[in-house]
Amino acid sequence: MNLVAKLMQVASRTAITVLMAGVLAGLSTINAFAQSPPKLQIKTLSSRPDAGVSLGHITVTLNGKDVTSQLKANPETASLRGVVGGLVPGANTLGAEIVPADRSKPVKRIQTSLTVNNHPITGPILSGPHLTPYECRTVESGLGQPLDVNCSAARKIEYFYRASNNTFKPLDPNGPRPADLVTTTTNDRRTVPYIVRVDSGTINRSIYRIAILDDPAHSVAAAPPPQGRAFTTLLRLAPNPKAADAPPQWTPGPGWNRKLAVSFGGGAGTQYNQGVNQATGALNHVYLSRGFAFMISTELVNQQHGNAVLQGETLMMLKEYFIERYGLPRWTVGSGGSGGAIQQLLITEIYPGLLDGLQPSLSFPDSTMHTSDCGLFQNFWRKADPAVWTDAKKTAVEGYTKGTCAAWERSFVPVYTATNARGCALNDASKIYDPVKNPTGARCTVQDMRVNIYGRNPATGFARKPQDNVGLQYGLCALQSGAISVDEFLDLNEKMGGNDIDGNFIGQRSVGDPIAIRAVYESGLMNSGGGGLANVPILHSRTYNDAAGDIS
Repeated sequence: MNLVAKLMQVASRTAITVLMAGVLAGLSTINAFAQSPPKLQIKTLSSRPDAGVSLGHITVTLNGKDVTSQLKANPETASLRGVVGGLVPGANTLGAEIVPADRSKPVKRIQTSLTVNNHPITGPILSGPHLTPYECRTVESGLGQPLDVNCSAARKIEYFYRASNNTFKPLDPNGPRPADLVTTTTNDRRTVPYIVRVDSGTINRSIYRIAILDDPAHSVAAAPPPQGRAFTTLLRLAPNPKAADAPPQWTPGPGWNRKLAVSFGGGAGTQYNQGVNQATGALNHVYLSRGFAFMISTELVNQQHGNAVLQGETLMMLKEYFIERYGLPRWTVGSGGSGGAIQQLLITEIYPGLLDGLQPSLSFPDSTMHTSDCGLFQNFWRKADPAVWTDAKKTAVEGYTKGTCAAWERSFVPVYTATNARGCALNDASKIYDPVKNPTGARCTVQDMRVNIYGRNPATGFARKPQDNVGLQYGLCALQSGAISVDEFLDLNEKMGGNDIDGNFIGQRSVGDPIAIRAVYESGLMNSGGGGLANVPILHSRTYNDAAGDIS
């Protein structure tokens, strides 16, 4: 089963709609049911606000227990919708049954069911076993000591306000209003105090922050939640799980415009840690002043792990949490540049429906082969005769502005090197791979970040590597244009070489693992634009920055 199919099975498992199609509003006679049996469906709500028709007498059950009272009827949309609590780990069965008002008549009951898989909030769901070794960063992020080996942290709520000097300042929600507090008018024309509530915690081992306009003096109290593990299907494995998962007596106020913006950070990293962020990092004036909810996560920074499957899984879990705690957004938009653009494009391709619109900037169609080839070019230039290989010839061969490949070698080639201690970003350097001293240690390469996608080579125990440059004719365009000679072209291609599994330069070309190459295509990492991207609006911002050697 492919990743997309798996996603559709697990996404947003407790916020549900029960609907009945094919029946006119108000119809409840026996003849109507007998002549044209309606179609009863249960739908989970993930990223799109699907509504339906719900008529007659409907009973909803969870694992055989009646949970109808946890749903609310909406006469305007003729639907039942709500968040069902009390799920157990693993498979659960949601059932729905409808019968006409007069149950004395022999009419066939209409039933349906939906199997719901319940997963821990620490993950994983579909990305495969967690990366190890792994260091927590909850203390550095202001969330205290981790609660478990999965770097969980207690949920934390903080308030900030926008001051008249155009800065955000901390706010005591129980204290007096600051004299320099300003107001903001959202894009649906609501003027509210510019006070921001920031919700912090951990999901799928990442540290998240959700910011939203909220006046603590007029917060709207929510109805008491159902008993048990209500309002979430992501079970936090804490010493006191009920206390850890207790939903807040709070719902968003009038400042929220019912839209969600998600930030995606740049870079290209292979870090064996949780990442660090702060509550203030979620205080995005552009979005918050207009009424958007704004979300950030350490996993949604490409400098962390560079794994779009893991990033998409994290976004899926974050959106489920958001929907169950805040409500269903009208739509969700992503934004971010460079590695943040790559995330948006890949996640939308692989996980259709999580993002309804994209705002990528400084994007690049393909980065792996270009950046790794730059390492090979730089290795060749260091050994070549500078009198023969002038800067003009180098630029013609590389195809980029002068200095670009040198910059890329410094920034990106280390992620292909297994012994790159700085890239692994482990405080305990003894855990890092060394071919002699620690051959089973943490390998600091991009393929090792994606070992669950590419698979592991049984002969070496290392992640398979898809990169392949066999048959490439480096400098062909330069040859055809007359910028280099035939002898220079042949010399370049004879000595260009490749990289071994550890990222070391070797004389022969790199031969990609066919299993890894196939996985690149099957997983969606080779972005064809024909998956989720085919139907999502994209507002691209392309800043010309070639002279600076930027990968954009």
